[in-house]
Amino acid sequence: MDARAFEDFAASGYNRIPVYHSFKLDVSSDKFLSLLQKSSRALLEFKDELCKHISIFALSATEIVTYHNRIITVEKNKKILQQFEIDTIPTINPLDWLNDYHSYHTTPRTEILPQFSGGLIGYMGATLCEFTQLKFSPMASNNLPDFAFMLCDDFLVIDHKKQQMWLITYIDPIITHAHQKANERLMALAEQITTEVSLEKKIN
Repeated sequence: MDARAFEDFAASGYNRIPVYHSFKLDVSSDKFLSLLQKSSRALLEFKDELCKHISIFALSATEIVTYHNRIITVEKNKKILQQFEIDTIPTINPLDWLNDYHSYHTTPRTEILPQFSGGLIGYMGATLCEFTQLKFSPMASNNLPDFAFMLCDDFLVIDHKKQQMWLITYIDPIITHAHQKANERLMALAEQITTEVSLEKKIN
């Protein structure tokens, strides 16, 4: 994404804008899958309306939000930004809170990138049924959060049919020199991945 397009998205009020570079793979996509599964935080696989096989790797998690034992926690870089017990605020529903948290992070859609753009990656437990109209009473577990989601900034996307790869990083345009810093981040990620592939080749 060039600087002008970035500035246009920023002027439209988006606060998580994707900056990306594309590459042709010089090794098989299966090789990349085996390498990245060791280091990525999450993997999503899907086929789009044109039946293209797409793999999306989340490479980093900037923020992690959890709801556990009726406490909502927001962590950033392993530091707690926010934590409160919902019972102390009767008007708060954890699902409504999660929706508001997700809605705050606004990301533009582009024709080049896959349909999944930014957003949260995680899970919800069945115990959250108490906050819906569903009549279901699952056994609660004290060991796992009722929900846990990651807000990821860095992604690697592979189009297996085209043997093409995109490196994507999301950044808030309010950051000084945001577009430049995003491109610097992409180059660092590309160098890291290239190094890992080269090492794998030497080992094999």
